[in-house]
Parts: sequence; C-alpha cells; structure tokens
Amino acid sequence: MNFSYLNRGESNKSTKDFMRKKVIYILALFLIVPTLFGLLAFTEKGKETDWSKKHIAILGDSNTWLGGDECDKPKGWNKWFKETLKPASCKSYARSGATWTNTLNTIRNISDYSERLSDNNVIYNQIERLHNAVETGTQSVPDIVIIAAGTNDAWFQAKRPQAFAETSKEVFAISETDLLQRKPSEVLSVAASVRYSCLLVKNISQSRSLSC
Repeated sequence: MNFSYLNRGESNKSTKDFMRKKVIYILALFLIVPTLFGLLAFTEKGKETDWSKKHIAILGDSNTWLGGDECDKPKGWNKWFKETLKPASCKSYARSGATWTNTLNTIRNISDYSERLSDNNVIYNQIERLHNAVETGTQSVPDIVIIAAGTNDAWFQAKRPQAFAETSKEVFAISETDLLQRKPSEVLSVAASVRYSCLLVKNISQSRSLSC
C-alpha cells in the first residue's frame, strides 16, 4: 500500500479545508467591515453610541440567512456582527434566494416560507413580515434596519428581465408618493425596488436608520 500517496491525499484535504475556512473568514470580513462602517456613519459626531439599547433588524438573501433568524448561526456574518456590537436585539428576516426585484406576480405574502428564487421571495415581503412583527408586538421597533441583497438579482437576470430597465436617476425622478402608490408587481427594476423598499422601511414607526 502506498502510504505516501495516502498522506499526500490527507495533506491535500487538510490544505483544502484550511483554504476553505480562510475564504469564509475573508468573505465574512468583507461583509462585516462595510456594515460596521455604515452603522458608524449614523453615529453623531463626538458621541458614542450605546448599542446595548439599539434594536436591529436585518433583511437579505442567503448571505444573511445563513446566520439564522436570531443571528446566532456561525456560518452567517450576522452572528459575528451581533457579537461585536452586542445590540439589545438583532433579528433577521432574510431568506435564501431572495431578490430586491419583484415580478409581475408578486403579491403581499407574509406566511409563505421559501428558500429559493420565486415571485414572493423578495425583500418587499421581508419588510412586510417585519412590519407585521412590529405591529403585533413580536418584534421591537427597530432603531436600525440593514438590507443586504442583490446577488440573486444579478445572477438570475434571465428570470428578472426588467432588473436593469431603470436607472437610479430615473427612479429618483419619481415622487415618493407616486412610487409608494404602486403595487409590488409594478416595481420591477433593482433601482425602483431598492428605493421602494427603503421608503416602506422608513414608514415603520420610529425606525430611524437604514443601511441598504
């Protein structure tokens, strides 16, 4: 039996495992660091934020969903984010496969649980779930809402043909009132979906800080 071959195979496996862990840690840093800087931007100059009094809600796709609804799963960046800031609460509404963009068939649906690309697995419905949780008292009113999404919109463009049909300049030329009067099925581009979603989040009572 060629033991040197086995040892070499085990060595290669160990190297691959080590490299895989390094990649995961690097990806986690890429996600956590910009988010932390974004939150620090909300801090008033000269004043230290008491994160222990802040309630944080996080929306997004699989990159955030991996951390679990309670932000306590080690595969997700939000676990380390939560442990770093130690907020009063940190709740995730993220779902694997979620997109910013809606489809012509998107409707309000806060009960369906999906972990794949679909008409209703969209940020809009995560916001609606968050809103419902606040209204029913199962979620503290968030001081900060973080939305981290977009990978699936770019990756599955064939299923989201209108994703890049509008520019941000075109979308911001639309008044807030007119945009909010649209049904989600009428908001199909990434630019429109981002602005639409952010406006909906800001309508959640007392939610003051938003990071998209």
